Amino acid sequence: MYHRKAWMLLLAVGLATMGCNDDDKDKGRNQRIADHNDPAKVVCMGDCITGDVNYPGVPPYPVELRALRPEKQIHIEGGGAAKTGNGRSRVGSVLSRHNPGWLLILYGVNDTIHRESPAGAAENLRAIVQAAKAHGTIPIIGTLPGMSGKHATAFQARSEDLSARIRQVARDEGIRCVDLEREFAADREGLLPDGRHPGAAGVRIIAVAFSEAIR
Repeated sequence: MYHRKAWMLLLAVGLATMGCNDDDKDKGRNQRIADHNDPAKVVCMGDCITGDVNYPGVPPYPVELRALRPEKQIHIEGGGAAKTGNGRSRVGSVLSRHNPGWLLILYGVNDTIHRESPAGAAENLRAIVQAAKAHGTIPIIGTLPGMSGKHATAFQARSEDLSARIRQVARDEGIRCVDLEREFAADREGLLPDGRHPGAAGVRIIAVAFSEAIR
């Protein structure tokens, strides 16, 4: 039953993922993994959604991704209260250490709730993307899942602003964008009662979306 549900999610999310860059659905397909990088190796960079048990009993999404893509080596390089600036400062060392074929990027929630500049956050993400491209690693970036409850009242507008900027970075850089904002808008139950962390269903949504984008 689980595999059937995962397949159905892959099909649905695949269509949404390809629609993130509506003006050019083939972006990212022509990128090449450099010879010094391992196509089977995937590095996930981000905040607690990527690197910690972000809520009691809920694993980060790369754990679910490992189950979906057992042929890949999934490495977790994220956690805590990381912001886009933290990712920008670390990406060079992360790429040099792992030499991955793929870099999955999911930052921005902490920038949003700490009222960092959306424009500045987007430029940090652009720098991460450009570092990956320069290293011969294929970057894939995700928009923010969004907020619910009191967090939505306080921060949803800022979250939507940054997600729009993330889409623009993806268009500018010619890379794949996983539109998590769209996915979670269709399934608000993917978020936990705290309004900003994904539950088990939300983690699965994220993992399936990124899994479909790695091809």
